[in-house]
Parts: sequence; structure tokens; C-alpha cells
Amino acid sequence: MVDKIYLYRVDKEELKQKIARDFDIPIDYINDGFLEFIENFIELKGSSLEYFKKQIEFPSAPPGVIQLLIPKIYYFINVKKTTWMTIGLLLDIFVTKGVTSAFLSSLGVIGRSIAKLNLKNGEVCCYYEALSLKKEGSDKFTVNQLLRRISNKECSNPKFNCIYNKQGLCSIDVKDLQQVISNLEVKSVLSKTEDGKWRVEL
Repeated sequence: MVDKIYLYRVDKEELKQKIARDFDIPIDYINDGFLEFIENFIELKGSSLEYFKKQIEFPSAPPGVIQLLIPKIYYFINVKKTTWMTIGLLLDIFVTKGVTSAFLSSLGVIGRSIAKLNLKNGEVCCYYEALSLKKEGSDKFTVNQLLRRISNKECSNPKFNCIYNKQGLCSIDVKDLQQVISNLEVKSVLSKTEDGKWRVEL
């Protein structure tokens, strides 16, 4: 069973076609902003084993020929299949607004776990903040580290209608955050380390 998505030197149209096939969405959804979202997410994960790289090439023109050179963009992608499915979920949340959920739910245990991340109880926000900590160099984090990033701060995703959004500020407390983290552990998104801290698994 292949556990990675590996693409070598594919052009933009080929990449769009693969995304459309994998997530079962219309190719018209997939614009530059959509691809940038994927690139930023993989960068946010901060894994040395996963990457999303672009290479821009300009066609050569014969000597003496003056023409407008249109660059060609190629993509080099290497990500875990679980990362690819997580991208599908987040695209579903932020971009396609519900188009891919049924597809993700059909992908087996991991896919079902990812698809069940809850918008309204803070799970998606906490997951994103945990990823941000990882990108900043904290491979492991404590509940209090995560709490300081979100509690009493401006809600970054008011459209989620999260239960902790009180007049635009996050009201989550340490007890509720511990419950959210426990939920994410059950869904195999976070895991507890031997020293009692937490790490991102997906």
C-alpha cells in the first residue's frame, strides 16, 4: 500500500487534475489561491520529509528573436497520504465549503478521523495552532503553551461559530482545552509524549 503522494515535475494543469480526482471536486475550484493554500499548509507542518516545491522555467528563444517569454511552472511534491487527506479536509473547510467531506469519510479509519474534526468546539483552531508551534520549532508543546496562543485572543475564524467565540474573543479555558486536546488524541491528530507534552501526528 502506497503511503505517500509523490509527484515529480508535474505542470500546473496536471497537478490540478490530480487534486480534482483525489478530492472529487470540480477542477474549476482549483485556482492559484487554492494551490497556495496547499503549499502554505505543507510549509506550516515543518516536516523535513515532506515538501511542496515550485520551479519556474523560462523558455529559450532563438538568437535575435524578441518575444514575450511566458514562464512554465513545475511542481515537486512529496507528502504523506495522511497529510494529503488533511489538506482535503482543510480545503473543504476554508475553500470548497463542504464539497469533499463525503470523499474524505470514505477513506477508511484515518480519513474518517480527519473528516470528524469539529469546527464548533475549537478542534480545527487548536490543530492549526499546534502546527504553528511546530513550525516555530516546538516539536512538543504543553497545554499552557497552546492556551496562551488562543485564550483571550481575537478569534481568527469567526465563521466557524465556535462555542468559545465570545464577542470576537476566544474564551477557552485550560479545562476545556484539555478536553479538546483529548478529542484530537482520540482522532489520532495529536499524541502524548513520554514527558507529558503533546505533538502533532497529522
